[in-house]
Amino acid sequence: MESLPLASYFRRLFAFLIDAALVIGILILGRFTIGEYLIKPGLGYQETASQIDTYLVSTNIPEKKEENHFTVKVYEAYDAESKTYGYQKYEQELWDYFTVFIPNHTGYEVTPEGWKKTTSNKEVARYDMADVHDANKLGQWVYTTFFEGPYYLPYGGENPDYTHIPEVRPELLKLDGAGLLENRVNLNEWFLSSDYAKGAFLDATQQVYSQPELGRLKNELSLKGYSAYLPFALLSPVIFLFLIPLTNRKGKTLGKLVLRLEVVDASEQPLDKPALVLRQLILTAFWFVLTIPTISIAILILAILLVASYMSVVISVSNQGFHDRLAHSYVISRRGRLARPEDGQNLGEVLSIPAKKRKAYQDHLQDDTVNKEDFD
Repeated sequence: MESLPLASYFRRLFAFLIDAALVIGILILGRFTIGEYLIKPGLGYQETASQIDTYLVSTNIPEKKEENHFTVKVYEAYDAESKTYGYQKYEQELWDYFTVFIPNHTGYEVTPEGWKKTTSNKEVARYDMADVHDANKLGQWVYTTFFEGPYYLPYGGENPDYTHIPEVRPELLKLDGAGLLENRVNLNEWFLSSDYAKGAFLDATQQVYSQPELGRLKNELSLKGYSAYLPFALLSPVIFLFLIPLTNRKGKTLGKLVLRLEVVDASEQPLDKPALVLRQLILTAFWFVLTIPTISIAILILAILLVASYMSVVISVSNQGFHDRLAHSYVISRRGRLARPEDGQNLGEVLSIPAKKRKAYQDHLQDDTVNKEDFD
């Protein structure tokens, strides 16, 4: 092993970077060509995306900005063109969503589990009141959850009728000028503010996105998108890090071929097939972490594995990574030094000697008795 022309750290790093660029490049190319234009249409990706779009539009809660892109609605406190107030739009849309849309659409819940855990409204804990089969009880829950507070009147009478939108306190609307404007701005903020116990419309928007039906559609869409990516996350590393090295005697990837590196055993002979298969399987398996659906986590794990693999090469006296140790392999360099003009040989003559014997020939250039034919 001591006489082996071990490849330097940097040559191995450059070879790896070439291979990594090929793996990632083909993965991305395949995903955004075959995956985008053949696999996704075949799986009905756009149909599922349209279902999500239709669902969100039908709730009339989020605002559609463009295809498959929705945001929280933001109404001005007063719209001079339509002569309407923002709070009036919020209260009507919120009320209609809970008391009309949900009761008339199977599979939609008033208090989905995900929303219970994340909503900011302090009164939303009264879930037992949210009965879609009882309009009065449902209206009472909507009032308690979203309207009860300093701006809206409580429902009166011994048996209050909760089937209509509550009224704004009249004293807030009897003012003139700045006072009236301020109250209407505050009413608008009651629905839009993200402060605790406010943001009623924000809470309603969050409720929409917590619906199990929407969650099911989103999971289905993610799975179809993932299915357009997975084949290339598997095939790309298999091709460049497993199949190509196994098709040549020296276990060369394309990166090693460019840098003139070879994978050999301790006697500088080509690695036997079982050992080479083991070595390349380990390296290929590193890249299979890219099949993890959460791409940020996949990239983080891959980076840790690759850095650990390279560091195992750096700290080894024999320049072996742990995959080399398991396979009893070594990476060597076949790079030969080219003769300089002052050595008395022309470049063409040196290059005419087989690569394996070129270094030995150059080492004997100063020997007057050297015979070039001995190295042919």
